[in-house]
Amino acid sequence: MPDPASRKILLAFKALIDPIMGAQNTYIDLSDDEPLAANKRPAIALRIVSIDYDVAPDGMSQTMHRATLQCDCFSDATVSQAIDQKNQETIARIMERIGTDPVLGGRLQDINATGSSGSEMDGADTGCAILELAIIYFTPRYNYFTIVGHGGQTF
Repeated sequence: MPDPASRKILLAFKALIDPIMGAQNTYIDLSDDEPLAANKRPAIALRIVSIDYDVAPDGMSQTMHRATLQCDCFSDATVSQAIDQKNQETIARIMERIGTDPVLGGRLQDINATGSSGSEMDGADTGCAILELAIIYFTPRYNYFTIVGHGGQTF
């Protein structure tokens, strides 16, 4: 069974940002219920937390996906309710990497940062800052496995 389009986006995004922390410290779909072990930090965890669907502007042949991608940036700090310096640097590096390929090799129509926040007071994610990104991509209507990229290229 092929990966769904959303998973393909996560994998391509992970490959884009792997140079920041190294592939071994960039995770996909890591649970935010448990704290990340100290020996795994610093790290970045990626997840898509929501997707809204709509008919694409071309009419009825494609579905437009508007997704929220969260990048949880973990430093080794124990600060909560703040974005510490290490996480500020990580967020800046993620945005710098996005600038090198803002369409993920043609998969995305758009990607924009919508905000960032520090970890909750006494939460499991102490030392974490969350960068939220809004992304837009297209799939054929009723086929959420195939990404229709720029110029009709499929992924």
